[in-house]
Amino acid sequence: MKMLAANRGTILGFSRRLRSKVRRDGIGGLALAVWWQSWRRVNGSKRQERLLDGEFDRAHGVDTAGVISLYSLNLPNQENLDHGLKYQGINPNIFRKMMGALPAIDFSKFVFIDYGSGKGRALLLAAEYPFSRIIGVEFAPELHMIAERNIQAYRNSRQVCRAIQSICADATTYELPADPAVIYIYNPFDAVLMTRVLENVAVSLAAHPRQLYLLVSGESLQTVVAGAGFRRLVQVSPGQFGTAIFANSP
Repeated sequence: MKMLAANRGTILGFSRRLRSKVRRDGIGGLALAVWWQSWRRVNGSKRQERLLDGEFDRAHGVDTAGVISLYSLNLPNQENLDHGLKYQGINPNIFRKMMGALPAIDFSKFVFIDYGSGKGRALLLAAEYPFSRIIGVEFAPELHMIAERNIQAYRNSRQVCRAIQSICADATTYELPADPAVIYIYNPFDAVLMTRVLENVAVSLAAHPRQLYLLVSGESLQTVVAGAGFRRLVQVSPGQFGTAIFANSP
């Protein structure tokens, strides 16, 4: 009963303040106040995201932050440009959550491959796990060169894998190593290119049957992966830009 009374008091207090606001400023003033509070919440959140984005770079002496439109770059393949999406580095906490959702594997027997690796943040984060090696596949030369500099400059006491490589190549034709692999796809392109990438993966699997795990962000890409016969093991996060883990059946 005390809790009910307290809630009633809170509601009545809010109602009085609302009526007072309308009498003083009118409906238009109330609407403006609501808009202003919403704007502050949204932009405050974005500002916090930007601060966190730059925090990783400051801590490790690299340049992986920011959002980069592919149309601002000099790209060799116009067709892939039309199907590619912007570069944006993964939030380190989200990346670690995805890695923690993988089945128990011997990392030393797996290669980590990032399709659309951009400036290489995911490559650097993957180095916190004892993969046999780490490979980034990026078709934009400018981003690839930044990734190479980041790999050289990166300093992190949590790093356990130092075999890191960025390759400037087309994801649809890149020849995968014949090792078991964890393939990371952080929404770098649309479903058209995803289909072509998986066709290329299928050729590699036919030649060298092995275990693959796919960490895929973006609902549309997940639909393509599921349609290609990969099993969804776990939905790490929901929504349009959520992430799921898939596996083949070698």
